[in-house]
Formats: sequence, structure tokens, C-alpha cells
Amino acid sequence: MPGLGLALAALVAGLWLTGLPYLTVRLGLPAPLSLERVDGPHASVGIALAVVLALKTARLGLRGPVAEVPDLVPWQRWLSSSLLVLYVLVLVSGAATAVAWPAPVRTDLVNLHLLSSVWAGLATLLHLLARRRLLPAVLHRRSMAALGLLFVPALGGAAVPGALAPLTQLGAGSTWTALGAPRSPFYHLLRLPDHRLLAAGVGLWLSPDDGRTWRAVPGPGRALLFSLASGADGGVYAAGPGGLFVAADPDGPYRRLAAPIPEVDAVLWDARTGTLWVGGRGVWRRSAGGTWARSDAGLPPGTVWAFAADRGRLYAAASEGVYRWEGRAWRRSLRLPAAVMVEARGGRLWAGSMGGGLWVRRDGRWQVSDAGMAAHGSSGIHVPALALVDRGRAFAGSMGEAVFASLDGGASWYPFGPGFQPGGIWSIVVLHGRVLAATDTGLFAYRLPPAAPPGPGWWLLLAASAPVAAVLAPALRPASAPGGRDPARGSGRG
Repeated sequence: MPGLGLALAALVAGLWLTGLPYLTVRLGLPAPLSLERVDGPHASVGIALAVVLALKTARLGLRGPVAEVPDLVPWQRWLSSSLLVLYVLVLVSGAATAVAWPAPVRTDLVNLHLLSSVWAGLATLLHLLARRRLLPAVLHRRSMAALGLLFVPALGGAAVPGALAPLTQLGAGSTWTALGAPRSPFYHLLRLPDHRLLAAGVGLWLSPDDGRTWRAVPGPGRALLFSLASGADGGVYAAGPGGLFVAADPDGPYRRLAAPIPEVDAVLWDARTGTLWVGGRGVWRRSAGGTWARSDAGLPPGTVWAFAADRGRLYAAASEGVYRWEGRAWRRSLRLPAAVMVEARGGRLWAGSMGGGLWVRRDGRWQVSDAGMAAHGSSGIHVPALALVDRGRAFAGSMGEAVFASLDGGASWYPFGPGFQPGGIWSIVVLHGRVLAATDTGLFAYRLPPAAPPGPGWWLLLAASAPVAAVLAPALRPASAPGGRDPARGSGRG
């Protein structure tokens, strides 16, 4: 029994040691090492702990008195029973977090795992202090080797990366950093066909290297711009309260384009019909011939904030919801107050609002899709920005609650990057493993750490943890204490 107790204590310490990187990330600090290389060791130690716990429980049983420990007082037995409950809770909640539950459920399981781990660690320390004389003071060399071999699968897991934990799959572990652009408001990021990046805010800024360096684009000056759209033959349109601008090349120079409304909040170039759409206090369109026509029939009074084209249909996000252009007039597709974003992403149409949350149109009908997102005070959930990535990952920008991330294609969301609250986040793009955000206080980037799913070698090492623990843990034996007395004799074994 002393060997099983020592193995159990060593594995609890190993579980805490491998869990510290997750705790560091939850505190908003960068991970000391890649979480992709922590998931394997943490899961391996957890499996070994489950095996040793089962062996020790089978040996002692669940009865009150323990013959091997005659001087066991009731409170010590109660502590042992509490440890059993806590260890089971730690192991079950930890295993459950690996299942692809919706984000709110998985978040609760992660919190339960953390809380039960804290209490299990404290109870283990109290138990060791109370029964320290039953622990072997000296181990046989052979037993010391067995104790080291107990962690071999965990060490092997560190060499074979694999993302299993929610934080690892999300790409947690890095920090947001400011980019080389002015610390002023930015409202739109446009990924250009030649992989350059254009940012609209107070003027226009262009980056040739995925946002690492920026330079001002001539033409708009310090005009306030909200919206960008790719035009014909590689051209670009930029619009905002500062006016409507166009350039034949993203580098500029941009020239002011006369528009029928003084403030243009949304712009879209429809390449199928050669039509330019602008929105603000009303909607206008300009045909290929250069003639403007008012086109806001069916829209209520208010502002049009965004356009999107999806499956050959045109949509607009307006003050009272999302509207679809029917050829002569607009028809409401979704009742959503203060709709400020509509985008076609991942084969679906998405809509975000100031207070009404995030919605997605699938199978011909709209569904709310903001489970797990936090409300901005009492004014509801604000979602003005969205970006979908590979393997179901997605990122959304909000107002006061910063960035949210999804692992199921936007169906449910986790808080992402604690401590990053730059104000409103108006646009998000993902470029070559980096998330870029246009915010009220500037442009920021987050480098996504690797998060590849576990491979066959990873699972093989994980599976080896159980038999290794079952063989090695019972083999641990104390050496004879000074004077030839075995510490496991006389005072009981436990």
C-alpha cells in the first residue's frame, strides 16, 4: 500500500504540473510552452491516476475501519473518502471536456475541472501531512526506477503534439499585439486578391505583408471611412461619413466619387450586374452607365450599415433588420433591431446586431447563433464582426466583451484572449495563422499557435498510460528503514 499511495501522490503532483500552462492562459498570460504539447502529458497522467486510484480503492475498499491502519481516526477516513470523490470528479470532468459539447456546456465542465482540481490538491496535501509516517522514507533503487517509468508515456506525449483540450483547440496561449498603424479607430479590413490588406478608419492604410507594416494611402487624407469593397479589375471603393472614394488600384491615389447621399456607411460592387450599391440614409445604386437610381423602397427609416451578396441575392443590414432585394423593392428577411453586419461566410449568411446578438441563415430560415457570448452590460449582445477559419473555428468581435471564438462553425462561443478589451471590434480577418482585428483603438494581431488534431502516435502513447500504471504502481516498495525496520510494518500499511 505505501507504493500505491506514493504513486497516487506523485501523479496528483504531475497532474497539477501539467495543468499549470492552462491556468496561465486563463489568467491572460502567454503560455510558457505550446499547449499542443501539453495536452498529451496532461491526459496521460490523468489516465494513470485513474488506474492507480482504482487499484488503491480496490485494495482498501469503501468500508470505515481499515485493518492495515489500526490507528485511523474518523476524520482521516472522512478525508480519504473526500479525496476519492474529488479525484473522481477531477477525472470525469477532465475527460468530459474532450467531448465536443456546445461551448457553454464545455466551459462549465472546464470550470468544474479547475475547481475540483484545486480542492483535490488541498485535500491531498492535508492527507499527506496527516499520514506522512506511513509513506516510505526511502525507496529501493528498483522502485525509484519504476516511479520514473510511470511517467514515460506522459513524456512521450510531450514529443508528439496534439490538440484535445478546448483551450488548445481554440488556439489559446498567445497574446494580442498592436500593429504598426496609428492608434486610432479602424472599422473595416479588406483582404485583397493579391494577399495584401487594406484598412479603413481615419483614412486608408495598406499592408503588403499580412498586417506587419502599414503605410497611408494617398487620396482620402483623414476622411472617416467605414466600409470597403473590391471593385472592377482590381479596383477598390471606400466609403464613410467622409464620403465615397474609388481607385483603380488599392495603392491609390483615391479620388472622390460624387454620391447622392452625403454620408455613405456601406458600399458594395456587384460584379454580376456591374452595379455599385451605396447605403446610409437610404440606398442608391449606380448602373454601368454611371446613372444613380434611388433603391430604398421597402426599407424603413434609418441607416443601412452593410451589404452582402449570397447565392445571387443582395442583402442589406439596416436599423430594423436584414432585408433582401427583390428587384424593385426590399423585403425583410430577418427582424433584428440595429443590424450592423451581414456577411456570406462558409456557405451561409450571417447577421450581427447591436443588442440582438448573432444570427445565421441555414436551410432557408434564420436561427440565433450566439450561445456562450456575453452581453454588453444590460444592452444585449453586440456582434459587428465575424471571421470563419478551418476545422470549424470562427472568431467574432463584440463591443465591451472583446473577442469570442468558436469550435463548431459559429454555433456556440467561448471568451477568447482574456484581458484584451480595446473597445469596439468592427472587423476581423484571419491571415496565415494570425487573427487581425480592427478596433476603436487601432489594429491588433493574435498569432494562432498550432492546434492539429491528435494523430495515431498520440493516441497510442495515451493508451499505453493505463497498462504502464497498472504494472508499475503496485511494484513500488519501500526500502528498509534505519535499524532494519520496514516502515510499512508495525504502524500499519496505507
